Amino acid sequence: MVMSVGVRICLVSAISMICLLAFFPTAVTFANGRTTTILEVEQGPYKMEVRALPATPKVGDLHMAFVLWTANGNEMITNAVVTVTAIGPGPEFVKLGPQQAFRVPTPPNWYDLNIPLARPGDWRFLIDVVELAEGGLVTRFDFPIAVQSAEINVGIIVAMVSTIPALIAIAWFVRNRGQSPGRATRK
Repeated sequence: MVMSVGVRICLVSAISMICLLAFFPTAVTFANGRTTTILEVEQGPYKMEVRALPATPKVGDLHMAFVLWTANGNEMITNAVVTVTAIGPGPEFVKLGPQQAFRVPTPPNWYDLNIPLARPGDWRFLIDVVELAEGGLVTRFDFPIAVQSAEINVGIIVAMVSTIPALIAIAWFVRNRGQSPGRATRK
């Protein structure tokens, strides 16, 4: 079977995309409100809910949301600067940050951050909250988060592999469409 250059390019492009999606499934994570509470901590005058996507942190990009309340939980903290530092597992500790979380317009007590975690293991997070109304009082939250190894998404692989017959059918159609009915076929 002889394939035209166009069909070859189409097949090579499709196979390349399948390989990229199968072996490099991580992408930039933006949560858009789909985070899950993974931890609630109280320190000084604040109560903080730590939310993440994915709910079980994995190697790759992790989206985190920090929801701040007064310690009694009655008032939202809307005028703070939240800075995050992550320290990765040893033996050679990796330090990410400090990186400032950005305040989300609604709800106003959410502070979001995307952070790339390169290794599995126990990461230590240092969160500094500076409330501007309190004259710059700094409160530090310090807690560990277990990060798991990244997994290959089997669902994506199955979907991509199942598209191969469709790509072959399209290539066959494109190849046969170029031949006119009265034209002799090769033997």
